[in-house]
Amino acid sequence: MLSADAYEDCIGRGITSFCAAERPLETLSSEAVARTLSMAGTARENVAQVDLPAQDCSAFSAGVEAAAERIANGGARHVLLLLTGHVPAGASRYSPELGTVFGDGAATCIVSSQRAGFELISVRSWVRGRQQQPGQPTGAQLLQDFQGLRNLLRTSYQGAAVAPADITAVFGTHGSRIYLELMAEAADVPYEQVYYSAMQEFGHVLACDNLIALSHFLRNTEPRPGRVFCLIGWSPWSAGVILLRELPTPTYP
Repeated sequence: MLSADAYEDCIGRGITSFCAAERPLETLSSEAVARTLSMAGTARENVAQVDLPAQDCSAFSAGVEAAAERIANGGARHVLLLLTGHVPAGASRYSPELGTVFGDGAATCIVSSQRAGFELISVRSWVRGRQQQPGQPTGAQLLQDFQGLRNLLRTSYQGAAVAPADITAVFGTHGSRIYLELMAEAADVPYEQVYYSAMQEFGHVLACDNLIALSHFLRNTEPRPGRVFCLIGWSPWSAGVILLRELPTPTYP
């Protein structure tokens, strides 16, 4: 339950609702895995799984990197990623410092050596140590992190031979509208190309945000092969950028 002041603050920051799970996280996770395997037309024994030790805002890119490396090394042909976000019982969902509301959920996808759904044209990330001192990052640290994200995006564009003008939509961490505006600036795209409808509906579900937003977007648009999507995970201590190109016969997560 949010106070009236907290609710008004979230509305002002672009978050109108959030997802509070009535079922255990294990149930949400198993249902998400089963749905993804069914949509991919494969069985659980045909896919490996990467375990992510941390499920912070940029864990999706770290997981995709680990899955791609495993495939490149011949360790698997298909790798399942499971991302989760959950607020412990009794903990507050509202973060006044971040101006966001945390939701519950699970999101999954399969990284594969086969061309289906999307082509992974770039995945990059950086991590710095979490703050040793408690409290929120300083202004100087936030500026440094923003510059780091901008550099990461520019390197991603360059490596994939993609220009900002080629980006169809950006799916970023659902911190708040301000957070998404900063990601648009870092990505050098108009804010109108940042997809924020999923944030309004689900709130901030940690590492799940990118997949939730992409899936939400795809359910509300017609397939169009060749579209390029930019997925950004960004926290005060890490960032990740994934560039995907939609293939002619998409299999959506």
